[in-house]
Amino acid sequence: MDEDDPIEPNPEAIVYRKRVRENIYRSLSTNTFRDADSIEDPDSFDVMTAIVGFESLSARPGPFGWTDDMLAEIPEGVRYEIEDGHLIVTPQPIPWHQDAGFIVTAALRENCPRDLIALYECEIRVLNDAGHIVQRRIPDVMVLPRALRERDAERGWIQPNEVPVAAEIVSTGSRVADRITKVGVYAEWGVGLYLRIEREPSVALYEYRLDPVTKTYLTPVEHAEVFETDDPYPIRIELAALR
Repeated sequence: MDEDDPIEPNPEAIVYRKRVRENIYRSLSTNTFRDADSIEDPDSFDVMTAIVGFESLSARPGPFGWTDDMLAEIPEGVRYEIEDGHLIVTPQPIPWHQDAGFIVTAALRENCPRDLIALYECEIRVLNDAGHIVQRRIPDVMVLPRALRERDAERGWIQPNEVPVAAEIVSTGSRVADRITKVGVYAEWGVGLYLRIEREPSVALYEYRLDPVTKTYLTPVEHAEVFETDDPYPIRIELAALR
């Protein structure tokens, strides 16, 4: 690059990035709002130590929801979901959680129909009329159309109606979400089979089946040794492998 011909900064881009950071701090900060001007070095702001605030996002500039450009401002390594427009930061999984996730993924893949595939930690999105992301969930394991993993597939996220099976491995930081919140969310989205795997007080799998009439889940069935079903396809999970 010619040092005598420096690149002029783009004022509009600077203002845009500042506003995006303010949006993120508004959702990831403590209950006391902090704007970008109050942070000496915004790029070094440690969001992993922040407490998620539940203040209204109606105060955010622009349409409700998040764009890919906005989310690109979140520091790398931060795990999050979006619930009704709020960013929800989630902790990194412990090794047992990751191992259980891969075991469940393998079990769901074993007899998967040719047009489906089971994958670990893929993204489900719900967009509003403006095309902004208002819901973002990342089940520990889900079954989705195989076409979405092909090399020429351009969409990197999944629509709720494309998911016949979702599974969550409950950990200390996800008890309320996995046991309550996602039961309601996945039922509303029409996920026919939701599997919840618990570690304490002993390993167990809870099977949720969608009632086609009420569009809610029936009372979950507990499995302590083996989970086996033929609906929506043959699945067998040996729970001893998760202990």
